[in-house]
Amino acid sequence: MTEVLFTASVAFVGYVIYVLVDEQMSPAKNYIVEVRPEPPAKAIKQPIPKPTRARTKPAKARQVTAIILNLSESVGMAAGSIWHYLNEKGPTAVAKLVKELPESNNTLQRSIGWLAQEDKIALETIGRVETISLKG
Repeated sequence: MTEVLFTASVAFVGYVIYVLVDEQMSPAKNYIVEVRPEPPAKAIKQPIPKPTRARTKPAKARQVTAIILNLSESVGMAAGSIWHYLNEKGPTAVAKLVKELPESNNTLQRSIGWLAQEDKIALETIGRVETISLKG
Protein backbone atom coordinates (compact mmCIF):
# COMPACT_ATOMS: atom_id res chain seq x y z
CA MET A 1 0.00 0.00 0.00
CA THR A 2 2.79 2.42 0.82
CA GLU A 3 4.41 1.66 -2.52
CA VAL A 4 1.22 2.74 -4.31
CA LEU A 5 1.00 6.00 -2.32
CA PHE A 6 4.67 6.71 -2.96
CA THR A 7 4.26 6.12 -6.68
CA ALA A 8 1.13 8.31 -6.81
CA SER A 9 2.82 11.17 -4.97
CA VAL A 10 5.91 11.00 -7.24
CA ALA A 11 3.63 11.02 -10.28
CA PHE A 12 1.73 14.04 -8.92
CA VAL A 13 4.96 15.96 -8.24
CA GLY A 14 6.17 15.14 -11.75
CA TYR A 15 2.92 16.40 -13.25
CA VAL A 16 3.14 19.67 -11.29
CA ILE A 17 6.72 20.21 -12.48
CA TYR A 18 5.66 19.45 -16.07
CA VAL A 19 2.85 22.02 -15.92
CA LEU A 20 5.07 24.72 -14.39
CA VAL A 21 7.85 24.20 -16.94
CA ASP A 22 5.34 24.17 -19.79
CA GLU A 23 3.88 27.50 -18.66
CA GLN A 24 7.32 29.09 -18.55
CA MET A 25 8.33 27.77 -21.97
CA SER A 26 5.18 28.67 -23.88
CA PRO A 27 4.72 32.29 -25.02
CA ALA A 28 2.31 34.43 -23.07
CA LYS A 29 -1.23 34.24 -24.23
CA ASN A 30 -2.52 37.43 -25.76
CA TYR A 31 -5.90 38.57 -24.66
CA ILE A 32 -7.80 41.10 -26.69
CA VAL A 33 -9.53 43.61 -24.49
CA GLU A 34 -11.77 46.23 -25.97
CA VAL A 35 -11.29 49.58 -24.29
CA ARG A 36 -13.83 52.27 -24.95
CA PRO A 37 -12.97 55.82 -23.96
CA GLU A 38 -15.41 57.57 -21.70
CA PRO A 39 -17.61 60.07 -23.49
CA PRO A 40 -16.42 63.63 -22.93
CA ALA A 41 -18.17 65.52 -20.17
CA LYS A 42 -20.84 67.93 -21.31
CA ALA A 43 -19.53 71.45 -21.49
CA ILE A 44 -21.12 73.87 -19.09
CA LYS A 45 -22.23 77.02 -20.81
CA GLN A 46 -20.81 80.08 -19.16
CA PRO A 47 -23.24 82.98 -18.94
CA ILE A 48 -22.38 85.67 -21.44
CA PRO A 49 -22.00 89.03 -19.73
CA LYS A 50 -24.13 91.79 -21.11
CA PRO A 51 -22.15 94.49 -22.86
CA THR A 52 -21.86 97.74 -20.99
CA ARG A 53 -21.84 101.18 -22.47
CA ALA A 54 -18.41 102.34 -23.44
CA ARG A 55 -17.19 105.51 -21.81
CA THR A 56 -16.47 108.43 -24.03
CA LYS A 57 -13.16 109.10 -22.27
CA PRO A 58 -11.02 106.36 -20.84
CA ALA A 59 -10.62 106.66 -17.10
CA LYS A 60 -7.24 107.66 -15.77
CA ALA A 61 -5.34 104.76 -14.33
CA ARG A 62 -4.67 105.23 -10.66
CA GLN A 63 -1.65 103.68 -9.09
CA VAL A 64 -2.69 101.68 -6.06
CA THR A 65 -0.13 100.68 -3.51
CA ALA A 66 -1.15 97.81 -1.29
CA ILE A 67 0.40 97.80 2.14
CA ILE A 68 0.07 94.58 4.06
CA LEU A 69 0.51 94.95 7.80
CA ASN A 70 0.74 92.24 10.35
CA LEU A 71 -1.62 92.30 13.33
CA SER A 72 0.57 94.28 15.74
CA GLU A 73 1.37 96.87 13.07
CA SER A 74 -2.29 97.33 12.14
CA VAL A 75 -3.28 97.68 15.81
CA GLY A 76 -0.48 100.22 16.30
CA MET A 77 -1.58 102.21 13.25
CA ALA A 78 -5.19 102.17 14.44
CA ALA A 79 -4.08 103.30 17.91
CA GLY A 80 -2.37 106.26 16.25
CA SER A 81 -5.57 107.04 14.33
CA ILE A 82 -7.59 106.94 17.57
CA TRP A 83 -5.11 109.19 19.35
CA HIS A 84 -5.14 111.78 16.53
CA TYR A 85 -8.96 111.65 16.31
CA LEU A 86 -9.34 112.23 20.06
CA ASN A 87 -6.71 114.97 19.98
CA GLU A 88 -8.71 116.84 17.31
CA LYS A 89 -12.32 116.10 18.37
CA GLY A 90 -12.03 115.60 22.13
CA PRO A 91 -13.94 112.98 24.18
CA THR A 92 -16.03 110.74 21.94
CA ALA A 93 -18.39 107.80 22.33
CA VAL A 94 -16.67 104.53 21.41
CA ALA A 95 -19.54 103.59 19.06
CA LYS A 96 -19.12 106.89 17.17
CA LEU A 97 -15.36 106.36 17.01
CA VAL A 98 -15.87 102.91 15.47
CA LYS A 99 -18.22 104.39 12.85
CA GLU A 100 -15.94 107.34 12.01
CA LEU A 101 -12.61 105.54 11.60
CA PRO A 102 -11.97 103.24 8.62
CA GLU A 103 -10.37 100.38 10.57
CA SER A 104 -12.38 97.28 11.48
CA ASN A 105 -14.21 97.03 14.79
CA ASN A 106 -11.87 94.28 16.09
CA THR A 107 -8.76 96.28 15.26
CA LEU A 108 -10.17 99.40 16.93
CA GLN A 109 -11.13 97.49 20.08
CA ARG A 110 -7.61 96.02 20.28
CA SER A 111 -6.15 99.49 19.77
CA ILE A 112 -8.31 100.95 22.54
CA GLY A 113 -7.05 98.19 24.82
CA TRP A 114 -3.47 98.97 23.85
CA LEU A 115 -3.92 102.69 24.55
CA ALA A 116 -5.62 101.92 27.87
CA GLN A 117 -2.76 99.61 28.89
CA GLU A 118 -0.25 102.34 28.00
CA ASP A 119 -2.35 104.72 30.17
CA LYS A 120 -2.89 107.13 27.26
CA ILE A 121 -6.71 107.22 27.38
CA ALA A 122 -9.51 107.32 29.92
CA LEU A 123 -12.69 105.28 29.50
CA GLU A 124 -15.86 106.46 31.22
CA THR A 125 -19.30 104.88 31.16
CA ILE A 126 -22.24 107.21 31.56
CA GLY A 127 -25.52 105.32 31.43
CA ARG A 128 -25.11 102.96 28.50
CA VAL A 129 -22.59 105.08 26.59
CA GLU A 130 -18.85 104.40 26.78
CA THR A 131 -16.84 107.57 26.27
CA ILE A 132 -13.15 107.63 25.44
CA SER A 133 -10.83 110.61 25.97
CA LEU A 134 -7.12 111.36 26.10
CA LYS A 135 -5.44 111.61 29.49
CA GLY A 136 -3.46 114.63 30.52
